Amino acid sequence: MAEEVTYADLKFMTLKQTKKQEEKQGAGGKASPPVSHHWRLATVTLGIFCLALLGASGALGFKGHRCSPCPERWLQRGENCYYFSTKWNSWEESKAQCATLNSRLLKIESKEELV
Repeated sequence: MAEEVTYADLKFMTLKQTKKQEEKQGAGGKASPPVSHHWRLATVTLGIFCLALLGASGALGFKGHRCSPCPERWLQRGENCYYFSTKWNSWEESKAQCATLNSRLLKIESKEELV
């Protein structure tokens, strides 16, 4: 029985030698063409821009979360806003006050609205 022996050559190259070999291979070889300075600059710029957009959208989302469509001192229930007056008025006076607030007197139209 004959034993099979395999040999391998191991060569260490400097960075200069590696670049020279890549240049020799040209477009037909496996090496990819070098990336230009402009593409790197564009990539870094776009990356920073994306991070800035992500941060801005997060900040706006956080700020918008606390936002309410109702005026100050009004209570929001579902899609409606309610104002509770502490003054006792007549029906006509209450109706006039609602008109000045660009609203109307409460008319409960469903059981869900009552809760």
